[in-house]
Amino acid sequence: MKLNEGDSVADMNVLPLESAGYVLAVTSSGYGKRVETNEFRTQARGGKGVIAIKFKKTNSDDEVSCLRIVDEDDEVLVITAKGIMVRQQVKDIPSQGRAATGVRVQKIDDADAIASVSLVPVPSLEDKE
Repeated sequence: MKLNEGDSVADMNVLPLESAGYVLAVTSSGYGKRVETNEFRTQARGGKGVIAIKFKKTNSDDEVSCLRIVDEDDEVLVITAKGIMVRQQVKDIPSQGRAATGVRVQKIDDADAIASVSLVPVPSLEDKE
């Protein structure tokens, strides 16, 4: 993958061929959105990639905090650097195009940032027995 000067890889996921879910993109300032996986084309060797999320012009320090492959019925934990954790359903986060900024997924203080987003494991039938 070729990167522009000043760019770095923020996160990576492997997308299964049969996947019809979403890519959940969340920025360090708490904005996020779901994007359908079919909006991301396969890249050849040496490709530069595609834009997953736009940033607000008023926040030049914002960056992608994480990308997760999710389904509409999943739940995620959004965790800040100061340890604040919010659990929410993926279906409550709007699905938007790649060029959109997204919506506020979690409100954070000025001195805080989104550190991670984790999928909440779904209990299996064996766990319930």
